[in-house]
Amino acid sequence: MDSVVHYNTGHPHTHIAMRGVDRQGREIRLPKEFVKHGIRKIAEDWCTQELGYRTRDQALEAQRREVSETRYTSLDRIIARANTTAAEGTHFPVTSQGDGRAQLVVARLTVLESMGLARRVSADGWEVRRDLESVLRGMQKMADRQKTLAAGGVLRSDEQLPIQPLDHRALDYVEGRILVHGEEENGRSYMMLESTDAKVYAINHTRQMQEMRKVGGLRVNTFVRLRKVFGAGRLRIEVEELGTAESILENRGYLRQTAQQLLRKGITPVEDGWNGWLGRYQRAVHGAANESRRERDGIGIGR
Repeated sequence: MDSVVHYNTGHPHTHIAMRGVDRQGREIRLPKEFVKHGIRKIAEDWCTQELGYRTRDQALEAQRREVSETRYTSLDRIIARANTTAAEGTHFPVTSQGDGRAQLVVARLTVLESMGLARRVSADGWEVRRDLESVLRGMQKMADRQKTLAAGGVLRSDEQLPIQPLDHRALDYVEGRILVHGEEENGRSYMMLESTDAKVYAINHTRQMQEMRKVGGLRVNTFVRLRKVFGAGRLRIEVEELGTAESILENRGYLRQTAQQLLRKGITPVEDGWNGWLGRYQRAVHGAANESRRERDGIGIGR
């Protein structure tokens, strides 16, 4: 049995890899549903037996800590339930008078308003976005990925580079250096790629990526190119390794080809003032473009 402790989310947790046989010598295979929910339920029951049920004050204290969280919380579930029973599904009254939970809900709505997810429309009424849960869960996922990057990856070139998910269906062509690989609580693995278009993309692993990693590929700080291709009647993502992120800066053939492709599209490579590796990459491509233009102009003068 192997285990590893992860600190890439708001709750430290342990992943356990176990392989064994039962008393009859048969291989043990735990149902996915039991691994996902059953083990947690057993652990919860044991903790309840040892510690007892939470008191009302303890429950309120836990919700008080949720007020300013950038994730989907139990307070948001209360808001969502009220929202679905309200007229037109968008407006519902909440009073700050009464028990402590109602006051926490109002405090949570105030935080959601500052995030652009709710709007006060009267003394005790609010409008809340219908996609509140999906937006907050998306924010939580990106926050977890930033923690993964900070804990186990190479540094971003610049802290101002935005981090965003990249849907395979929306992918056409992207290249850049791998910052880190991570795993979500649902077991789905992904990598974070600092692209040459000055974004950090969180990209779910495809089967090809998983196979490449099994044989030592797609290491951190590798420069890769991802392209959408059609073959055998289906769509897939083609992954190509082009060396390390440092070696690509010295690869004259790659830099020249990249610069010429941009120039043919009418795009002049520029230096945007980014720090770190991305700044050096832009300087290298900019230099290759200047060299190509000088060669082109020299040929024109010779004629």
